[in-house]
Amino acid sequence: MLLWRERVYVPDSITLQEEIITKHHDSELAGHPGYTKTYKLITRNYWWPRILEDIKRYVVGCERCQATKLNRQPKRNHLYPNEVLQNPWEIVSIDLIGPLLESAGYDGILVIVDRFSKMARYIPINTNITAVRATGAQDSRRILSNITVYNYNTTHLQENPQRLG
Repeated sequence: MLLWRERVYVPDSITLQEEIITKHHDSELAGHPGYTKTYKLITRNYWWPRILEDIKRYVVGCERCQATKLNRQPKRNHLYPNEVLQNPWEIVSIDLIGPLLESAGYDGILVIVDRFSKMARYIPINTNITAVRATGAQDSRRILSNITVYNYNTTHLQENPQRLG
C-alpha cells in the first residue's frame, strides 16, 4: 500500500476509482451528496491524480441525483406584454428634470416621450410648478401647444382648449 500525505494512493485503475466514488456517493449513510461533499469524504482516506474531475463527472452523471435535485431558483413571475400601439401619442411617458441653472426664466425641463414613435418633446418649465399651477390655463396651454403639434389621430392628451381657460 502506497501512501501520499497520509492517504492511500489509488493507482490509475478506472474500475477501482469508480468503486471508491460509488461507495462514498451512493451509500445509504452518505445520501448522494454533491461533488464537494463527496470529494471531502473520499480525500479523507484516498487520493489519485484528477480526483476532483472524476468525482464531478460521476456526480453530474448520477441519475438519482438528477431526478431528485431541488430547483433552488426563485420562481419567475409571468410576463405581461405591453399593448401594441396603433398611433403616435396614444401613450406617453413624462419626466421632470431639475432644478437646473436658470435660463430664460426657466429652471427645469419637462420631458414627454411618445411610446409609439419614441419622439421626445422637451418643454422648459419652472421646477416650483405644483399640481394646481400645472392645471392653470397659462401653463397647460403652453404644454399642450407643444404636444398637440404632433398629436395626429388621438385625443388622449389633447384637451378642449376652452375647458382649460
